[in-house]
Amino acid sequence: MNAFSQIKTPEMAGKITAIVHLFRQEFPEAREDLRPWVQNSETEELNDPHSIDLSFHFPPGKDCLRWVLLMQIRVHQDPVEQMERVIGIEAMSYTYQRQCWRFSTIENWDFWGSLPPPPEQRARLRRVFQQILGLLNPPPESSGAPHDFQES
Repeated sequence: MNAFSQIKTPEMAGKITAIVHLFRQEFPEAREDLRPWVQNSETEELNDPHSIDLSFHFPPGKDCLRWVLLMQIRVHQDPVEQMERVIGIEAMSYTYQRQCWRFSTIENWDFWGSLPPPPEQRARLRRVFQQILGLLNPPPESSGAPHDFQES
């Protein structure tokens, strides 16, 4: 569901603002879009009310291509604790021609696709995804980082 549509409380507005801020700290050239999905009957059928979806548009780089990163933050209602928890982030990268890569924190924190980002950019993306997960799911005081992963 579009991140803008998920803003129903001041707390959620603050969290979405913080997500954008974390991403823009790592990628200042990116421009956020809190409404990546077009509002029509086709996309409404695919709408997941348990996700926070936003995109970031990047200007042309060395390869002269503009690209977009679509980020879906997956949310799960915990029946035991009666609260929502973020279970992971899925991200996809697109140029105007095609999908370039996919990434998921739910699986193995790896990139796959026809044109994955360079190693330095992969590390930056993993870092910002980990920061977003830490923001949305603060770890208990006695434990360490919310998600550990191996750099590749």
